Amino acid sequence: MMFEISNDISVDIAPALQQEIQEVMTILRELKHCFSLPRETTPTSQELIRGLSSLWVSLQECDSKGLRRFGDVHSSVSPALDSQVERLAELMLKMGDIIREHRCPDMVAAQKEQPSSQY
Repeated sequence: MMFEISNDISVDIAPALQQEIQEVMTILRELKHCFSLPRETTPTSQELIRGLSSLWVSLQECDSKGLRRFGDVHSSVSPALDSQVERLAELMLKMGDIIREHRCPDMVAAQKEQPSSQY
């Protein structure tokens, strides 16, 4: 929603790029075969957790306190921005919980059953 990739590759150069891409793919296939390289498989849930973690960290730096390191922040920014950033961070954490519960339901259930210790 915040950016768009605009295709500026003209029809004129597309065939040349496709030819080079095919050569790259051929070399990679040969290397994979020559060195018996395994194909890595990454579960979608793992990529989502990784991405959500990065987004959460980025969100922590986007609130009005984080923006102050770039200069003065107008007083009207905090009420408008901070609650939205906080809500987005909560949603990132909630989505991570949903994914972890799907991946490891038994472990998540065991964690919920243990009383939290308070110091």
